[in-house]
Amino acid sequence: MSLVFLSDSILFTGNMNGLIQKWNAFNGKLIDTYGQPNGDKINTISKSKDQKFIASGSDAGIIKIWNINDKSSIELLGHTTKILSVNFSKIKKDDRELLISGSEDGTSKIWDISTGKELITMFSIDSLDWAVVAPDGLFDASSGAMELMHYTVGLEVVELDQVKSKFYQPGLLRMKLGHEKLVPLVESDIHSFELYPSFQAQIIEDHLNINIDSKTEGSKKLSLYVGVKLLDDNINPNGLTELKNVDLLKYSKWFAEDTNIISLVSYNKDESLKSQSYRLVYRYTSGSKSGSGEINPNEKSSFKGIADLYALIVGTSNYSGEISRLVFPDKDAASMAQGVKEIGKRLFGKVYLNLLSTASQNKDSISTRENIEKVIKVFANNAKERCFVNLFFWAWLYIQ
Repeated sequence: MSLVFLSDSILFTGNMNGLIQKWNAFNGKLIDTYGQPNGDKINTISKSKDQKFIASGSDAGIIKIWNINDKSSIELLGHTTKILSVNFSKIKKDDRELLISGSEDGTSKIWDISTGKELITMFSIDSLDWAVVAPDGLFDASSGAMELMHYTVGLEVVELDQVKSKFYQPGLLRMKLGHEKLVPLVESDIHSFELYPSFQAQIIEDHLNINIDSKTEGSKKLSLYVGVKLLDDNINPNGLTELKNVDLLKYSKWFAEDTNIISLVSYNKDESLKSQSYRLVYRYTSGSKSGSGEINPNEKSSFKGIADLYALIVGTSNYSGEISRLVFPDKDAASMAQGVKEIGKRLFGKVYLNLLSTASQNKDSISTRENIEKVIKVFANNAKERCFVNLFFWAWLYIQ
């Protein structure tokens, strides 16, 4: 049972059946009852600073704010599991009273009790990382939290990097609480966000067939990839909703023997957003005649990995300038190395990959000038005429 004293003589309790009860604290008599017994246990209650309202939070994830005098109430919906705490808090600047709630769903929310609307949701990921998100989509977050974040619009998942410029608002919490007069850097609303059209695709005998949903808004542009390689920026220049017999063999020089991963990407109206990759498995055999599926013995074979790949990938989060510690590039370099290794095995004869980073515990694998020069000299001595040599460098600079 949860309880709160309104005064020395008046006590409010929340019980196992979902009722708020008002008691005379001196004689123990029940004075009044709020709500109906619905079986949803009341876990927490709180009184407003002006003592006009009582807030309760239940196992059902519902918050109710009760007017003590006329027993009217409003429901605050947004948490997905049981409410663990509610507490009124006053903003000194404009004398507004807000409600702060905490839930088993791992979030805390701040509500405007005059309107019943949610102002902000707060996520505490660990002792260092956090995020705050407003209902209109604006957000602020620590750098570590941003690595874990994405947006969902309906059933669509949108990568954070694509929308960060539209919705990232540093100082969002202070702005929402009115503690500081901040000029918003962005003005957007996730609910009016224009997404890309959905589509279905299949491959039949070296040809690609695509149906684009004509009811959805967005550009009809479709980009075609094999692995991470862009084959065609737009295979639908005429903006059709149905594409038949798109000949894949005209891109055959980019295909590996046997299995390839073909990807399609669609775009929203202004092409500022792109969809998740729509992946298809394509099995290619060299010698097919473009457009017919017949064998053409005179056609040049697909690239079979004749050449070797020499790749040096360098990440550094240590910097000798004014900023002594940088973040992210070591992790990005390691991810890139893994990607290059996997793709390289399919496209090249042999892959010689060296990863140097400041995260390494091995002195020969740390991203120093000396180690970089050593690797490049090895490449220069071993690489042949038909080899590919690539150098990748990552560094991260944060300017406040």
